[in-house]
Amino acid sequence: QVEQQINTNQKLDSLVAMQLASISSVALGYVGMDISYISGEMNYDGSTPVDITYALGSEAVTSKVNVYNEDGELVYSADAPKDTGMNKFTWNGTKTDGTPVEAGTYTLKIDAVDKDGKAIENSTVVSGHVDGIETQNGVVYVLVGDRAVPISSIVNAKTPPASTTTTDTTTST
Repeated sequence: QVEQQINTNQKLDSLVAMQLASISSVALGYVGMDISYISGEMNYDGSTPVDITYALGSEAVTSKVNVYNEDGELVYSADAPKDTGMNKFTWNGTKTDGTPVEAGTYTLKIDAVDKDGKAIENSTVVSGHVDGIETQNGVVYVLVGDRAVPISSIVNAKTPPASTTTTDTTTST
């Protein structure tokens, strides 16, 4: 019985390793793609605006989008759409006063209040570009800047638009 249990454990370990390899293969397909993922944390690469989608459970009287840096300091705050359901907002990587912020990880919080003064529950989806993958404790993540995003949080992926480069073909004589 002990020998059978050892064999069973070895087979289970092999199955787990094969499943992890399979999930890693799927994750590799995200590399180079732009994704949207469920999270209150986002990566700002220093130049590309971050698209933010959030859902409100009811109509808000006031709604603000607040962005905090890694030290927890509020760097950006603005009024946001108040409609029930999906709302969109794009943060261009600036502070409230318009000065640019550094590349890094930022936390997003939507503060929305209903007509009774109660906070409205909401969920956020942010976007980013996948640069790689990694495995932590048997879980496969895609890398968006410094953020490790679990594959289970990804809601959509798309190929980024082709960059338009022009070549100067003029010659001087």
